Amino acid sequence: MGLILKKRIFKEAPDNWDELVEMMDFIKDSSWEFLRFEKGEMEYEEYKASMGRGEFVGKIKNKIGNGNPVFLENIFPYKKLLQNLFGVKHYVLWNQEGRLNNEEIERLIKGEFINKRYCWMERSDEGKSIPEIWHCHVFVEEK
Repeated sequence: MGLILKKRIFKEAPDNWDELVEMMDFIKDSSWEFLRFEKGEMEYEEYKASMGRGEFVGKIKNKIGNGNPVFLENIFPYKKLLQNLFGVKHYVLWNQEGRLNNEEIERLIKGEFINKRYCWMERSDEGKSIPEIWHCHVFVEEK
């Protein structure tokens, strides 16, 4: 069964870049079943469960380091969402000092991924698995 979005029916995953961009508002509220394959979600949950919450968040803070804000490639990317989009990478923009405004997010992405197509979204509060550190998801066409 397809998804109805803005009076358009999509399969489970977008077939092209334009469909991905059009789906950003939908994706921010999607459950993991739409974003990750079951195996990937299980790996993510096992990774989180292998340590306490403080250690889990601390590992992310260590990766971010003193650089604020910083882009990191998502180690548990939304492979199900991106299954038809070869050459699209999933990054996370992290900022320990809190939410960035949209203009700053756009400036940072354009500076990091020069001349690349991109789209981004911030998950809804209910969808955030790491609400302790502000972040948004950035998808970049690397080809």
